[in-house]
Amino acid sequence: PNGRWLAFSSKGRSIYTQLMLTHIDAKGNDTPAVLVENTTAANRAVNIPEFVNTPPDGLQQIDPQAAEVYRVADRGFELMGNGQMAEAVPEWRKALQMDPGDANWHFNLAVSLRESNQTPEAVEEFRKACDLDAKKPKWFADLAALLSQTGDLDGAVVNYRKSLLLNPSNAAVEADLGVALFKDGQGQEGYEHLQKAVDMDPGFAEGHNDLATALAKMGRLDDAVVEVQKAIALSPSSAGYSYNLGFALELRGDLAGAVEAFQKSVELSEGKDARCLAALADAYDKTGRFPEAIQSARQAADLAVQEKDPQLEQDLRNDLERYQRDGAATQP
Repeated sequence: PNGRWLAFSSKGRSIYTQLMLTHIDAKGNDTPAVLVENTTAANRAVNIPEFVNTPPDGLQQIDPQAAEVYRVADRGFELMGNGQMAEAVPEWRKALQMDPGDANWHFNLAVSLRESNQTPEAVEEFRKACDLDAKKPKWFADLAALLSQTGDLDGAVVNYRKSLLLNPSNAAVEADLGVALFKDGQGQEGYEHLQKAVDMDPGFAEGHNDLATALAKMGRLDDAVVEVQKAIALSPSSAGYSYNLGFALELRGDLAGAVEAFQKSVELSEGKDARCLAALADAYDKTGRFPEAIQSARQAADLAVQEKDPQLEQDLRNDLERYQRDGAATQP
């Protein structure tokens, strides 16, 4: 209004166009420019008229229509950050109605759908995101992981390979590819990728655990025990790793060692994992510790009831009857 303010756009500080504001004094000297916040968006460049002669209250806000999609996206991000994945889904759908070609909106919708257990729709959105932007290794890995969960191992393998082409140094994806190949009946290649993963990152506990599982299935039990022990050393609080060690030791014929490992898995899971208790009960039975087998099996069955898993409960009830018969048979 006094003719001494200058608004201009610049990319001097950013890859995006930013709106700046400066004041010109009576001698023509300008003050350091000030950034006008919240006027930048990733998909547009705006030229603001340099001189605006309007009263002080004449311009309340600059509100290009293109900014609306970002307000919707901000709401989607906020909901996701709060763990409200199902509520975020309609926000990302709104964003895609306004900008259907934005790969990021498809990816965020896919994540929200996945976390809301809407798996088929999530797979489709991951595919769209990857088709629109084929340079994101994480996106291909996320799609591969979801395909693996649905049983599409061939699709998982293809997308894990695409992810590794973009980022060959990701040990976790290397291991995931190995697991998928092993499940898909390509055991030798799967083993090679699992071995490569731990060679790339010797501190990768889950990689050692996955390699141990593969080695056990290949009959290399001594090597399997070594690898799962490495996983335990790296992550000693993992009940799952102690559980896997128990099975490897049991397969190797070390029942006493298996009992000890299963006991540790029960301890680490605070007695709240039916699988660990069931394995311990079976190991107790095989070593003639029938009262302890019966007690552990009962605890496991009770947990299965709480978890509303009738099949697991029935299996455990059958095991419990067997342990009771085995115990009775040893009585004089």
